[in-house]
Amino acid sequence: MLISACDPTIVPPPRTADHYFKEGENFFDQHRYEDAVASWKKVRDSYYSPELNKLAELKIAEAQYLSDNYEEAAASYSAFIKEHPRDERLADALYFQGMSYYKQMLSKDRDQTATVNALQTFRSLIRNYPKDERLEEVGVLIQRTRNRLAEHEVYVGRFYLRTENYQAAVNRLKGI
Repeated sequence: MLISACDPTIVPPPRTADHYFKEGENFFDQHRYEDAVASWKKVRDSYYSPELNKLAELKIAEAQYLSDNYEEAAASYSAFIKEHPRDERLADALYFQGMSYYKQMLSKDRDQTATVNALQTFRSLIRNYPKDERLEEVGVLIQRTRNRLAEHEVYVGRFYLRTENYQAAVNRLKGI
């Protein structure tokens, strides 16, 4: 016991942002997305390197998206878009933010907030990047979101008809 008490304590050298970033990459390659996010958050929150921080923010959002954590992915992409409005990867961030909302869409009888957010994000992508290579796919996704919103309005309109609230039914169905 005395011998172990006399051993000098070995303090590991401080780790760099580059170390944590590479660690996150390794976790990501192994599909250990939560561990990758934790490593990249250390880069983002603890160190100052503008380009590495931006890249870490994007990688965090990508890992959240790939792990089906669409709510957090949408929030991460949104934060990236707000913080870096002139970044060359903004079209990708918009696309995956829209996809994050799209993957959260609920059935016609449920809240359609995610559907509205997906539609707005995809429209923003088309408006700001009219030459993006994903425009055809985004056009299809926009049509699907619009169809879901129309299904929701019909569902609500039918409810108002069943409850004999005819003016509310007309107002709902008129928009379609």
